[in-house]
Amino acid sequence: MALNDCIFVWLLCCISDGSYILKKISKIYIIKKYSNKKEGNTMPFIDSKITLKVSEEKREIIKSRLGKEISIIGKPESFLMVGFEDEYSLYMAGNKLEKGAYVAVRIFGNASSDAYDRLTAAICNIFEEELDIPARNVYVSYIGTKDWGWNGGNF
Repeated sequence: MALNDCIFVWLLCCISDGSYILKKISKIYIIKKYSNKKEGNTMPFIDSKITLKVSEEKREIIKSRLGKEISIIGKPESFLMVGFEDEYSLYMAGNKLEKGAYVAVRIFGNASSDAYDRLTAAICNIFEEELDIPARNVYVSYIGTKDWGWNGGNF
């Protein structure tokens, strides 16, 4: 809709002889909120808590590989934010994991269960290949939200 598109608001009035008359009382312009963000281009965030010390070189490799795989859930690498917290204490069933990781993937909106399943496989593969963490010790959660802010506003 263009700025010139409008809606007229009418008021149905009863006049003294019992008949009705429609009166145009206002003109409302419809302005669509402008956004330069394309649907699906909102920033996903992959946050990793890892029991091992992770070198800067490995962080770069993992970040790049995650950037390629994020497309599985329909998100572009150009909007991906990645965080690492290494030497993190993780316990499973009361036992400390020597080699383990918890990965939280936060996205605006949601993806299909199939897409989440494929991304989990890719994340487990990356952590196993790059950090020698067995897939059985990599836990992945997905958090979708309808409220995501950036650059002073929400999507």
